[in-house]
Amino acid sequence: MHKSVKETYINVLFKIVYLVHLFLSLLVYTAGNKISLILLLICGVIIGVYRIVHIKEYLKFHSVLILTAFMISYIISNLIFVRYGVMEQFQMLVWMGFQFFLLYTINLENKVSDIYKEMKIVFYTMIVLSTVVSAIGLGTMLANYATVVKSIDGRLFLTGLTPWGRLYGIYNEINYASVFTLVCIFLSHMLLKQNNKLTVKVCLVCSNVIQILFIIFGQSRTAQVCIVMASVVLLICKTLEDVNKKNIIKNSVIGLIVVVISFGGFPKVVTLYNSIDFDLSSSIDTDETEQDSQEDPKIEMGRDDILTGDISNRRFDLWRSSLDFIKNEPIVGVGNRNIVAYAEEYLPNTYLIANDSGAYDAFHNTVVDVAVSQGIVGILILLILVFCILKFIVGRWKCLNDKDKHICSYLLAIEVMIAGSAMFLSHIFYVNILTTYCFWLILGYLIFLLSKANLEKEI
Repeated sequence: MHKSVKETYINVLFKIVYLVHLFLSLLVYTAGNKISLILLLICGVIIGVYRIVHIKEYLKFHSVLILTAFMISYIISNLIFVRYGVMEQFQMLVWMGFQFFLLYTINLENKVSDIYKEMKIVFYTMIVLSTVVSAIGLGTMLANYATVVKSIDGRLFLTGLTPWGRLYGIYNEINYASVFTLVCIFLSHMLLKQNNKLTVKVCLVCSNVIQILFIIFGQSRTAQVCIVMASVVLLICKTLEDVNKKNIIKNSVIGLIVVVISFGGFPKVVTLYNSIDFDLSSSIDTDETEQDSQEDPKIEMGRDDILTGDISNRRFDLWRSSLDFIKNEPIVGVGNRNIVAYAEEYLPNTYLIANDSGAYDAFHNTVVDVAVSQGIVGILILLILVFCILKFIVGRWKCLNDKDKHICSYLLAIEVMIAGSAMFLSHIFYVNILTTYCFWLILGYLIFLLSKANLEKEI
């Protein structure tokens, strides 16, 4: 068997196991399960050893050395404050290695056709998982169902509809779930044009409808912004293929329509749903014992969780709080897993821990997280990484053929969408969650396709 084919099998197995583990971690009933974690670690060790043996081939991949520098900076920041702990910091270092060197990094000796096969397997798996859970979520909404569930690791989560009128379904964090669902929606659109089988096309369209409805009733404002960002990137890529006045006007109008639908149309759908009278039974459980079902009025969908007079929902306060940390430790930061312990020792009055909601472990902004965790050093490395990747994308884009350009346009749109959401959520760095997985996985595919553009005749 060809070495490239063997490597493809290994990569697909690892990426599917990783995907399933993080997906289960985002569900209320399976969060904290150990079986998928053990399987992931076994697969990670196997593929990690394989890549160390062939390290020269992987060091050629774009920005690997910059990411290595980022990890070294992370280690230094945590070593300075090692008194706050070691285990959590080490665990995050392992996950960071998985994300940078096992998800993102791809052997450039692989054939484009083999990577396309891998992409299809992983992407279709993501779409199926997202569609099924979105459908279950919509089912809980139609049943007017809400309950409190204790996960495997003992945490309590709301399931179905929240008392303040948002649809969570069986996800335990709606904002991250919404971003993941949007990733799958855009992947569905990408694959729709690549597949000629009518059955598959119908399934993808149905999947899109289900996932879009889940997004609407999940009512994540981050998701609304993400839809606009990804759509704008796609429209820009489409416009650049044929720059003329007619094309610019057409795509500008489409972009405006997307904005209106996202920020105006979605709330209208929620309002319409609220106006429909359902005579359904709802079972509201608050403990682990079984209780008799009771008739309850339909839960009004809306965003009653928004704090009065604070459109940021505490984010502005958290970002201001970050300045306290940056002033104290501007060069190397305090280490990501140390921020609460550091605040308790040196900044007892900072908003991160001194508020009526409890201590926060992140700042709901990835750039701020890096600035606090790794200081100026971390920010400089991050800026170099972003600059080098953007320069590489712009420089190589003209080398893509039509098929690759279509796929890369969607991959780039998804990357911009996740990066944009990172201005309101803490992911991409320092967390091992589904959206972080999506970011590094898809960025790796994008860089690989750009690296191989015009270098292979076989697609």
